[in-house]
Amino acid sequence: MPAAYLLLAAASISGILGYLVYYRALRRDADDSRSVEPNRWTWLIWGIAMAVESWTYDALSSDPMKTWLFYASTVCCILLSIAVWRFSKWERPTVTECVCVALSLIAIVAYLAGGDAWWSHLVALSAIPIGFLPTWKSAWKTPEHERSSAWVLWGFAYACIIGLVLLRLESYQELPYAIVDGICHLSIFFIVKARSG
Repeated sequence: MPAAYLLLAAASISGILGYLVYYRALRRDADDSRSVEPNRWTWLIWGIAMAVESWTYDALSSDPMKTWLFYASTVCCILLSIAVWRFSKWERPTVTECVCVALSLIAIVAYLAGGDAWWSHLVALSAIPIGFLPTWKSAWKTPEHERSSAWVLWGFAYACIIGLVLLRLESYQELPYAIVDGICHLSIFFIVKARSG
């Protein structure tokens, strides 16, 4: 199915490019000391949460084409965490970050103990909007800290993945992850745009 391969290629290029754009912005800001330093703890949490979410999604879908971007995003997030380590800092984890870690651990235990991938996936999925709360707050209060084309690239990547999942749909359970992640990423762009005038 050529359309599926085109969507996968577009999602992959856009998603990975988003991480490169975001890293470049972080490096530029770190060198110029113009914005808040990235928090090591936050990036570690995002890597863990994405890994758990991708793992439980993979258990729901037997189609590697659908899971490719989620695993690629997990790897990119972990690589970005390592890359920003030198100019990032440790800060005490926030309540939302602790909740994200707790939900990820609950999802792992639930899946390993009961083998129910769907409920484990939903638990892990609930961590995504919770984890975005500080980013939404930052975008609203200081939109210049979140002004990056990476959010559009990530949103476009998830839109392509939604299209791919719909083309090769096996179960409705395959849709929520891409939809929630896509909305969360694109919403940052729209908040920044609205707040920046």
